[in-house]
Amino acid sequence: TGMGRVNPGSSPKVPIPLVHTAPLELEGWASVLRSEACTLEALELVFQFDKGADCEGLLDAFFAALSANDSVRVVRISSLLGHEFTAAEVERLAVYVKTTLPKPRLHTFELVITCLEDGTQERFQTLVDALAESVEHAASPCLNKLVLDLNLGTAQVAQLCGALEKAPQITVLHLPHLGCGRDGLKA
Repeated sequence: TGMGRVNPGSSPKVPIPLVHTAPLELEGWASVLRSEACTLEALELVFQFDKGADCEGLLDAFFAALSANDSVRVVRISSLLGHEFTAAEVERLAVYVKTTLPKPRLHTFELVITCLEDGTQERFQTLVDALAESVEHAASPCLNKLVLDLNLGTAQVAQLCGALEKAPQITVLHLPHLGCGRDGLKA
């Protein structure tokens, strides 16, 4: 499954901490990430918004702490099965991707968005734009593995491949559950 639940560079299997988008977890993990003593190498953030909770400011603080943290080299952002992102949530996620990919020591970035609905490609175009722009212009020079488990369309795959051509440091691309057409595979 994705990162295999192992910290990079360590021999024994160490579980990767899961952070959920609950207010207390976001606040606590932002504090951990800001700490000089933090030696965490990998982290997974699971998006699951409570419709009544306002986590925007806490998410901003969490991603600011994550982007400033030097120890975290593997970042996985995922969603729970059945969580359908609103347009506003997709836009926020795009901003967070743009702040995460330039992390100086980032080695692996995974984005796993599970969609149950068909035809979600257009809804995620803002996110694909952010990924392509960041990969092409701002990705960490250490970033060599990119895992994108999204419901990508043919044009989106071609767009990302065009950006990847300008990011030679990325040597591993994994696109599970790819459902694009022939032109996407050609790209």
